[in-house]
Amino acid sequence: MDKMMLPFVANQVAVGLLAVAPLLIFIKLVQAVVRAKEFFSRTQSKRMLLIAVCLLLRVAVDLLAPRIEVPSMLGGAIGPMSVGPSLNLTTLATSIMFFALAGVFEYGRKLQEDSDNIL
Repeated sequence: MDKMMLPFVANQVAVGLLAVAPLLIFIKLVQAVVRAKEFFSRTQSKRMLLIAVCLLLRVAVDLLAPRIEVPSMLGGAIGPMSVGPSLNLTTLATSIMFFALAGVFEYGRKLQEDSDNIL
């Protein structure tokens, strides 16, 4: 039981961190838009790219997770837990969408920069 508990906890911590990081980055992205009216900038493009990478890493962690079975503990007070490899298509699609948005934001930044240079 002890051999399986450490990989289970490590997997859950990794999944938790990869779930929280994109949310915090997205909050920073929205704050920059609301406060500074910063739509198309290099920072915003990098934030979109970071969100996409975090989501893609979450898909990879879910796919590469070992099959872990943890039996019930504390006399059945905590039921058995298990983690196994899975493909989360929603997270994969969201990651692809953020990669596309990062490209669109970078293109918009370049167009805005060209427009500012012309004027």
